Amino acid sequence: MCQVSPKPDSLVNALLEDLEQQALGLHLLARDQELAEREQAEYAQVSLRGRWHGAVGAQVQVGLSTGQRLRGTVQRTGADWVLLADALGAELLVPHHGVLTVAGLPNRAIADEALGVLQKLSWRSIVRGLISQHATCSVTVLDQSLHVGRFTKAGADFVEFAAQGSDVVVMPWRAVALVRVTSA
Repeated sequence: MCQVSPKPDSLVNALLEDLEQQALGLHLLARDQELAEREQAEYAQVSLRGRWHGAVGAQVQVGLSTGQRLRGTVQRTGADWVLLADALGAELLVPHHGVLTVAGLPNRAIADEALGVLQKLSWRSIVRGLISQHATCSVTVLDQSLHVGRFTKAGADFVEFAAQGSDVVVMPWRAVALVRVTSA
């Protein structure tokens, strides 16, 4: 005599439920992979400038191309510069081209479209402002030399600096690694 199962399709139902679970698992895995790829693609659009803009108020450590290490609070940022305040309150104007490493940047960024006018000002605009203010500065250039004086003129690809007790020094924009503003 043949035994009849109370639920003749329980084996089939179990098989179908198992297959459904496997399909759901594969779907979730595919979705997770797609989200991870999308996140990577979106993060690839984030610029260091955007990270700087998102770091206002943060304590950072900056390694310069001169070998110097700076520690300070991000006060303001621009198109290609950052203003730090060190522990003594000194203003350190750092062009992006002088930066080799940054530690302490928060995991947030601000898109260029969300920036105000000041945050779009260039490094050259800031130096031109220092010229008009006759600000006294100490300037560190890529060869690690230090010049104390004031910026006097700004050309297309260079800046003139009147060093104290010396002739006017002409330096390419990209040679300036750090400007410490000492007085206005």
